[in-house]
Amino acid sequence: MKFNDTLNLDEFIEIMNAQAYPLFDTSLGKDEIVSNKSFFVYSKKGAIRPSDNDRNQFLKDFTLSFVTRDSSTINVLSLAESLKKARLRFTGSEVENGKFTDSNEEAEMTTLNFVHVIKVGEW
Repeated sequence: MKFNDTLNLDEFIEIMNAQAYPLFDTSLGKDEIVSNKSFFVYSKKGAIRPSDNDRNQFLKDFTLSFVTRDSSTINVLSLAESLKKARLRFTGSEVENGKFTDSNEEAEMTTLNFVHVIKVGEW
C-alpha cells in the first residue's frame, strides 16, 4: 500500500504569505506572539478518519487559526475559498475569546477547520 497526501503545503504557505498578517506553525514562540498583535497559526497534525465517499481515501484534519489582540478581522469565507488551491476543504469555523496568561491581554481567535485527502493505492 502507498499513501498520497494531496495537501499542497507550498501552495498553502504562498497563499498565506499574501495575507496581511504573518503566518506561524505551532512551534511559534513568545517573541512572535509579543511582536504581532494579529497573526495566523496552523497545524497539520490533525486526526485521520476514513472518507465516507471512497474506501481508498482518508481525511486528515488541518487547522488554521487567526489570533488578534487589536480587533482585526479576516474574511473567513474568502480565505477558505482561496485555500482550495492548496487542496484544503473548508468544514467550518469557530470564534473564541480569551486572555493571554502572561499579560492578561484580551484576544480573539477565529479557527478555520479543514480536511485534506490522503489517497491509498498500489501505484
